[in-house]
Amino acid sequence: MVKIVYLFVLIHYPHKKENEISILNINQEITALCAGKLNPNDEKDILAVGTPNSILAYHIDNNSDLFYAEVPDGVNSIVIGKLGTRSEPLLFIGGNCSIQGFDWKGNEVFWTVTADNIRSMILMDIDADGQNELIVGSDDYEIRIFKDDVLIYEITETEMITCLVEISTQKFGYALANGTVGVYENTNRLWRVKSKNAAQCLMNYDLNADGSEELVTGWANGKLDARQVSTGEVIFRDVLPSSVVGLVMGDYRKVGKNQLIVVSEDGEVRGYDSSCIQVDLGLQIDTVRELFLKKQNLLMELRNYNTVTDNTGIPANTRLMTEITSSPPSSNEEKGYVLLKLSTNNLTVLRLATIFAEGIFGGETLVVCPPVNKVQNRLHVQLVPPKETPLDVHIKAFVGISAESEQFHVFELTKQLPQFSMFIITSCTPPEDLVRVNCVSFTLNERAQRIEMWLCQKFIIPPMMSGRTIEKKNKWFVALKSLRDSSTLLLSYEENTMHIETSNLQLAADIVISITEYLNIDQLQTYVEIPSIFEQIESRMGSMQELEQNSSKITSYVANNARTIRTLIVQVEDSRLLGNMKEMRDFYIQLKQQNEEVIQNYKVRCSEHDQYLDNLRHLNNIIQQAARLRVGPYKTELIQKCRTALTSLNAKSLIKIIQTGTD
Repeated sequence: MVKIVYLFVLIHYPHKKENEISILNINQEITALCAGKLNPNDEKDILAVGTPNSILAYHIDNNSDLFYAEVPDGVNSIVIGKLGTRSEPLLFIGGNCSIQGFDWKGNEVFWTVTADNIRSMILMDIDADGQNELIVGSDDYEIRIFKDDVLIYEITETEMITCLVEISTQKFGYALANGTVGVYENTNRLWRVKSKNAAQCLMNYDLNADGSEELVTGWANGKLDARQVSTGEVIFRDVLPSSVVGLVMGDYRKVGKNQLIVVSEDGEVRGYDSSCIQVDLGLQIDTVRELFLKKQNLLMELRNYNTVTDNTGIPANTRLMTEITSSPPSSNEEKGYVLLKLSTNNLTVLRLATIFAEGIFGGETLVVCPPVNKVQNRLHVQLVPPKETPLDVHIKAFVGISAESEQFHVFELTKQLPQFSMFIITSCTPPEDLVRVNCVSFTLNERAQRIEMWLCQKFIIPPMMSGRTIEKKNKWFVALKSLRDSSTLLLSYEENTMHIETSNLQLAADIVISITEYLNIDQLQTYVEIPSIFEQIESRMGSMQELEQNSSKITSYVANNARTIRTLIVQVEDSRLLGNMKEMRDFYIQLKQQNEEVIQNYKVRCSEHDQYLDNLRHLNNIIQQAARLRVGPYKTELIQKCRTALTSLNAKSLIKIIQTGTD
């Protein structure tokens, strides 16, 4: 595999008669590009160039740098615009689990964290309140929506989010690493399609001049297509000889109307306009073929209804029954799972079942078709949800009189898995010697019965607990076991205090969010006592301090090597001019040794930089989960305080902030 590294930006001026191409040499790998108006006192666009460790804001017309800033988290995505109540535009950078915002002077005025690396960002008014929100796609399959620096929505997808694009009011398009492309309206998905090829880029453009913008997608195999936003129907397609790497929109020909500009991997640039888009005969042929196939299927179904006999039908009272249970690890199964049980209420048989559930199966659909000699009136399907999120499981079951039947009745239904379906309840009685070691606690003024109602909605409840009554209004306990790793989760409520006992910070945050949403709590402060997390913070911050010291030493070594190399080069040239070949050879040997030292120092520096980024990513993730443990203004305050502690590498301060929410 060959990695292509871009070190310069080519700027094309299509309206200049001379010097229409200029080159901006960056001398670093370019990871992100963006253009937009950043200075509120200047109507000209600036060009933002991101590298693995810096950001450059460049004024093209003035041929000058607006500002340059070091970015330890790296730059994966850039967007320029106004956010929330801010009156001036900012330059937002998405990097290694964090988002930074710079004003036009280069001052960092915004910072927040996410749980994983950021791949794409857009600014748009998603809730029609007249203010922009920041929509972020990351590697942990999440689309997050921020209002100012407050996280207001999280949307879980099935793969890494690679592209986001605003389409129209409250609608945006997205692309995933597995080839999925779709559209959301607010937080509701309108449609999605999946391809075997990866979507490289997205753009919104009105190709058919109907007044509504379409979602244009550039694919890795060179395909270009445009889909209607409301239905996902393809209205235009084209094919380029190589992968599409960029889509932009602008008035390239100075005709007063924007064109769609497509750039391919081999350097080809194509322009598209609604005036030159002709009716795609291929699409018409495909439509006719689909309608003809639908007609044939309907005719065949009609013939089946006309020829049906009494011995092929199923009883009118046949019902498909479903049950969801938890199956813990056993001697036969190393890991637990959720068991979906399908059965009929009579002697009919289940010949086949298709199960569709996002993110659970490799192709998102599982087909269960037992051999003819093992067909019964029941089927069992193992489900392992990847995350603690509620999932809709769509079921199609083929029911017939016998396995040899030629016709089957299809039952369709949808079953929802609870959010915490991968936990099994083991006890409802608190142990006498209960000692809280890993615990998240917070004040909760609610009746225990309400917490029990939350439990019944979010977990799979075994028959022994169904309909149980809570004897004490202010006392409640339940012990659970994870089906993934057999870890223990203890939930208790006593004297208006809720305790979540687990060493998994993300799980604790998921439970806090679930409880607060269920009980409509808009402000919540928590107390965290998880020693293993605090040890990780101390260890990784200590490592970062050591790496910073080593980096300073290596920089000093490289500077000394550079001075020595310059001296040796002069001495080599003097020896050559004097004809002293022996001395020149000795200088060349020393020069080679110095060069090897420089290369070795560079390798060490790269390795330590990777370690530094790994530590930073881990700490940002801890801060993100700690922020999710709080609700309302407490979350924002914690993030800002953690930023200060992280910048100064103050481990004790960071631990106290995460523990109590204050410094």
